[in-house]
Amino acid sequence: MTKQYKAVFFDLYGTLIDIRTDEDSPRAWNALYEALRDAGAEYASADGVKRAFDEGLAQVMEGHESDRCYEPDYVSVYQRMLSDRGVSADERMARDMGRVFRRASTNLIRLYPGVMAMLDRLHDAGMRTVLVSNAQSCFTRPELALLGLDKALD
Repeated sequence: MTKQYKAVFFDLYGTLIDIRTDEDSPRAWNALYEALRDAGAEYASADGVKRAFDEGLAQVMEGHESDRCYEPDYVSVYQRMLSDRGVSADERMARDMGRVFRRASTNLIRLYPGVMAMLDRLHDAGMRTVLVSNAQSCFTRPELALLGLDKALD
């Protein structure tokens, strides 16, 4: 008897998407510094922005330091960075900050060869394709759309 599967679950980065990022890149912190400044959140420098991000992240991580699997939502960190400088930040604005940083820290993003063909074959076989990821939605959703996976995954 053959076993019939109804769905296939995928992780995203390193499985479907080949990506290289450098979150320590001065280019990334300068881009975030400029985006924050343009939104009205004045920081002294890109280094000051990095310090503020690290401090905000440490606050979000409180109580989760020993949980290696815990993935905080960076949107709250960006909101805090904006509000700490007097900018009333809604979630959309904070997500925009995350996207700016992600774009500037990304050196490579592409589908692995054969991903779309594989997803098409799975769909043709009647299987659902499902993404399971703890990645930051503020930049993952736009990257799914950029690479066409938003339409290819169930």
